[in-house]
Amino acid sequence: MSCPRRRRERVEIAPRREGTERFAANSAAEGLGQPWGKLNQLSGALGAARLLGGGMRVLVACEFSGVVRRAFRARGHDAWSCDLLPAEDGSPFHLQGDVRDVLQDDWDLMIAHPPCTYLAGSGLHWNKRRPERAVLTEEALVFVQRLLDAPIPKIALENPIGCISTRIRKPDQIIQPWQFGHDASKATCLWLKGLEPLRPTRVLEGGKAARRGNQTPSGQNRLGPSPTRWKERSRTYCGIAETMAEQWG
Repeated sequence: MSCPRRRRERVEIAPRREGTERFAANSAAEGLGQPWGKLNQLSGALGAARLLGGGMRVLVACEFSGVVRRAFRARGHDAWSCDLLPAEDGSPFHLQGDVRDVLQDDWDLMIAHPPCTYLAGSGLHWNKRRPERAVLTEEALVFVQRLLDAPIPKIALENPIGCISTRIRKPDQIIQPWQFGHDASKATCLWLKGLEPLRPTRVLEGGKAARRGNQTPSGQNRLGPSPTRWKERSRTYCGIAETMAEQWG
């Protein structure tokens, strides 16, 4: 199953101002993008750009790929992605800056993808040897809680298996790409507010026991170390994004 490519459009929504928070600076150093900043007059930009007619106002937090945003917009929703990085597809429906600055802007639904570098279980063993990393985990958890506490009626926050489950609360659901038509394994936890769990749409043969196309024979991810590995692994599979838009939209 492949995701369709979209035509690139370059439109500036709002300039960024650099921030100095420690979590942001270290995130940037580890490949998570530029430091957190303030969005310049973003509420005005949103107000001027709202769609007329029906559909929900959807915020896709911490997304640069546009996969989830495009899935919701294809179904008639006023969906915007927001990230420190620019949109890969050059969409005018992307807000480049700190998502915390727009959480109050009358959204109906938020799909949030907070960076998992300091949250995923695969890396937490480093915290005992690197105290500064443990501090960043604490700051990342504060950010996650801020997203979960946002004044938005419907929220879905996704992350790999990690310390959100033990420090905040257990997820409402754990999904896999192979439940939605992709020959891939990537356990993804969903924390939900005002939403029903996703219903699998196309379960591939083999279930949990099968080795998937993105795995080595030992079960590890095939992507080798590289400066862009985090970016490739952070993308939402389009089958999951389309199911979110269909079942939650």
